[in-house]
Amino acid sequence: MRPGQVTMLLLACAVACGRPMFVSIGQVTLADADGVVAPEAGPVLELGPGADAPLPKIPAGAKVVQIAAARDLPYARVHELVQAVHAAGARPVLLVGQRGKVMALPHTVDAVAQSILLDANMEGDEAKACISPPAAVERVCTKRPGSAHVDRAFVRELVRDAVKGYQLTHVHVRPDGSLTWGDAVRAIDGARTCCGKDVAIAISLEDLAI
Repeated sequence: MRPGQVTMLLLACAVACGRPMFVSIGQVTLADADGVVAPEAGPVLELGPGADAPLPKIPAGAKVVQIAAARDLPYARVHELVQAVHAAGARPVLLVGQRGKVMALPHTVDAVAQSILLDANMEGDEAKACISPPAAVERVCTKRPGSAHVDRAFVRELVRDAVKGYQLTHVHVRPDGSLTWGDAVRAIDGARTCCGKDVAIAISLEDLAI
């Protein structure tokens, strides 16, 4: 069997077995997401994989800029580049992978007071997601014991119960800056895809518009 045939069989197995098929652009491996859209056309900026590398230069006059951020980078690093794109007068498009294709996260909406609040952060060596109704102190949290990553399925279940219980469809996601970009995407994506096609979930992000 030729090497190309082996590669195609491995890709087919990855899809059939439900394992994620990560997508790369240049040296960057993208985070994976389910709730995606086709990316708007624009120059591509690669961010990563080195967390200490300088931010890429934003092309002068660009109206839309695609950001290919490495999934293992800190969320704070992606946040920094998104803010720089806004400051340059361009609209950021955050690229993600889905089933071996390059796609994009849908744009967020403005924050509103009546939002379900979703916090994602690290507790020691474990990633945790917590949810609460507007202006509440009490929170319900979930995590996969022993896992350093946000569990998208757990987030979906948490947000689904909150949407039913609070009768709200706006989720304000607050990722901690120390999370990886991949974990932030899992939190955002889990909230957005919580409730099936019949319930449209609006997502806003803490101090960030995409």
